[in-house]
Amino acid sequence: MTKAGTDGRPEATDESSGAPTTAAAEFTLQNGGPGPDPLTLSELDAVMAVLLFHRDHFSGNCRRQALRMARQLDAFRARDVAVVSVLPESKARAAAWAEARETPLPTLADPDGEVADMYDQPTRFGRLGRRIDLIGRLPLVVLVDLRDDPAELWRYAGESAADWPDIDVLLREVEKFA
Repeated sequence: MTKAGTDGRPEATDESSGAPTTAAAEFTLQNGGPGPDPLTLSELDAVMAVLLFHRDHFSGNCRRQALRMARQLDAFRARDVAVVSVLPESKARAAAWAEARETPLPTLADPDGEVADMYDQPTRFGRLGRRIDLIGRLPLVVLVDLRDDPAELWRYAGESAADWPDIDVLLREVEKFA
């Protein structure tokens, strides 16, 4: 069943859980980390994906979250879930960011923030915050079902620079839709 969600995107009901879902925006971005380059969401070899929308390559909170996710990557892989970082940066900066952290996560370059905008990554401080990522962008985590057409199952929009969900919370959400 499909209807309009509160944000205007199509909303459907997950047949197995009965939970509402929202069509996830399909995208292809350059990858500065491990994995295919370019990377297309629907072509990930997984049943679900966790998309980590970071604030900026300078953000210490985002670097720490990516490292925490990398340490728990086996728990996600065991559930057939891909974990992907998305940075509002060029491919060169995304590659440098991934290399400096030795991250096993695909690290996608979204230099103009188009994909972050499609997923409604929150910002603060008005026009200034939309112009300067490190000041304005806030963390966003989106769980996407990849079994059919990409569908958004769950999201966590941070209210501050350090507001990321606990990894145990993410794993519980994955279990709900497994």
